[in-house]
Parts: sequence; C-alpha cells; structure tokens
Amino acid sequence: MLNRMKNDWKNIKFELIEFRNTETYILRQLEPILDKLDEDLTKTMSIASSPFIKFLEKYYFYQYKIT
Repeated sequence: MLNRMKNDWKNIKFELIEFRNTETYILRQLEPILDKLDEDLTKTMSIASSPFIKFLEKYYFYQYKIT
C-alpha cells in the first residue's frame, strides 16, 4: 500500500505560475494535490493504528538491519 501511494505521487505534476507579476510563484490547481495528500495521510494513520503494525515494525527493522 505504501509503495502504491509513493508511485501515485510520481504521476502528480506540480505546475507553478507567477503570482501577479511579482516574480513569486505559486502552485496551480492546488485542490487535487491537497485531496491526494489528505487521502494518503488518512491511509497512513489507518495503517499506524492497525494492531498488526508491531509485526511490520519488527519486519522492517530486521530487513534494514540485515542490509
């Protein structure tokens, strides 16, 4: 699930536009980016509150310790 979320962000384009000729740039179409961010934060919090997270923490700890 986390890898899928990470891959989804690769397809999101961050377009910048100049703000009122001030040489300051802002993100264009911010709403889809904020929606995706909110969705992924909700998923991440759901994973973190899972009773199985301790197992996954141990798995990743040993996986990184070995490599």
